[in-house]
Amino acid sequence: MKAIYTTTLLALLLLFCDGLSAQIFSYDFEQCNVGDKVSETLGEPWTTWNNAPGSSEDAVITDEFSLDSKALKIDNGNDLVLKLGDQTTGAYNMSFDMYIPEGKEGYFNILHVFNGSNSIWAQQIWLNSEAYGNYFSPGGEYSDFEVPYDEWFHIDIDVYLDDALACLKLNDKLIIVWDYTRYSTAKYCSLAAMNFYPSNQTSAEKNGFFIDNVTFTELEGPFFTVLVPEDETIDEVMLKEEEKTIVTSITNEGNGICQLTPWIDFGVGQAGGTPKDLHYDNDPYYTFGNYNSDPYIEIGVHFPLSQLIESDLIGTKITKMQYYVPMDASYGCEGPLKFSIYRWDSEMSTLLAEKELSDYIINAWNTVEFDEPVPITGFGIGAVVGFQQINGGYPISLDAGPAKMYIGDLVRINHEENGWFSLNFNYITYNGGEGYGNHNIRLICEGLPVEARWVSTSFDNYISSLMFAPGQSHSMEFALNAAGLDYGDYNATLKMDRKGMSLPAITIPIHLKVSGTDVDEMTERQPQIYPNPASDQIYVEGEDLRYAIFFNALGEQVGLKKIDSNTIHVNDLTNGVYHVCLLDARGHKTVYRLVISK
Repeated sequence: MKAIYTTTLLALLLLFCDGLSAQIFSYDFEQCNVGDKVSETLGEPWTTWNNAPGSSEDAVITDEFSLDSKALKIDNGNDLVLKLGDQTTGAYNMSFDMYIPEGKEGYFNILHVFNGSNSIWAQQIWLNSEAYGNYFSPGGEYSDFEVPYDEWFHIDIDVYLDDALACLKLNDKLIIVWDYTRYSTAKYCSLAAMNFYPSNQTSAEKNGFFIDNVTFTELEGPFFTVLVPEDETIDEVMLKEEEKTIVTSITNEGNGICQLTPWIDFGVGQAGGTPKDLHYDNDPYYTFGNYNSDPYIEIGVHFPLSQLIESDLIGTKITKMQYYVPMDASYGCEGPLKFSIYRWDSEMSTLLAEKELSDYIINAWNTVEFDEPVPITGFGIGAVVGFQQINGGYPISLDAGPAKMYIGDLVRINHEENGWFSLNFNYITYNGGEGYGNHNIRLICEGLPVEARWVSTSFDNYISSLMFAPGQSHSMEFALNAAGLDYGDYNATLKMDRKGMSLPAITIPIHLKVSGTDVDEMTERQPQIYPNPASDQIYVEGEDLRYAIFFNALGEQVGLKKIDSNTIHVNDLTNGVYHVCLLDARGHKTVYRLVISK
């Protein structure tokens, strides 16, 4: 039976209950006359960017390409705004039909705050754009969805403000789910307005698209997620030096939307061993600062999972943290230093440990010992030192470089008002030269490490989030590698934390048994190949086998054979040593050494 993870104990009952919705407004423009300006004619909630109904910013009602008899045309000079009530809680759907003639472009955006030139964007979407194609901002993280020309299509945007998540659908096909706060560095999560705008300001003939059947609806819950993993456990048996790729998935069968952060937990090792330092920096060399307005400064260093594995630190615990307080700090900062350890994610928002130091020594290394050690079990680490700068001071201590930009030189000003940036990147970009170096931040780790090289994933070095809309599935791929491992059992856990970590994590145990060459030690699932050596044909046994891929001693692929029966002809291979990769329907790979001798 599959494990089912829900956001509420009543979720299975609620699954059979339909949520309600309440339409706030709807417009099909049939009550208007051709040539009317929409915000002048209909009034609130319609307006223009500069609150000038009836002006050139106001869009005109037309009978071109209309679904019924009237539609709204967004053309050169228009800048139309639909106010949505400055919502800060609840769930809402905005929907409309759009028509883009061949050669034209479409565009709309969603606003956290609507205030003319001081507005704050939540999202921008370009459609059939000459410059962008079909482009979803921020970041352009999704830019390859299809949008038709010369036909009406339907857009839906669902925003769940309490969860800070949203999704975009085109003709009922899910395009993307996103973190609704991400576009704004100041952490806005509100729904103020939508803006329809002819975005091509260099080629006026590219502008001119049509809108119809605009609705705004409040979605009424309860909302819940029912997360169903494909596999309750991942249990594999492998030979020494063998490699496999495992693919599994998880599906949201509820009516809510959620965000999961996946990572592999390798556990904690035993106490003992020699303490190890973790850092990028060399001896202190530079100081930096001189930010205006007496800001609160945080400087950070990112240690990705690959660095922690390479340093043999998975399973150890961070017990102490050090920062070199520069000589200039005597007039550069005031108040206590705050030492913080974060789990590395996009914003270092998951705090693991914190300790303040009020009595620190100038021009010296200062050390704090955390009340509770921080175990390094399978995620990257962010180490941060915060302090209040005196206006014009230079309290940041760095080495002479070379800088590890975006990893050893992170800076954030005034907490949430600004995001993290690379000190050296900004310096090189705006002032030329070679920049400064890495922050003088160091961690001290204690305990014995655990083996963590045997499983890797696409999300190892940067904990990205998986967004789940209702009905959406995500696949996850695991690479298992028994190279260099001793015979025995290895255990880890795939964990997927819910956003905010207020709900239990989804956990899937991962077990690897590294076996000898004796067939009796292998499980029934392990494919088999014989005879070996072989001459004209080999026999394979295993579940759902699809392909056999042959590689020569140089690692070059020399054959690909579809497995239709348990017999594979190899008379086309010359004498020698080969590796045979058996691939099953789930993507599992099993590699054997095969000798061809005729």
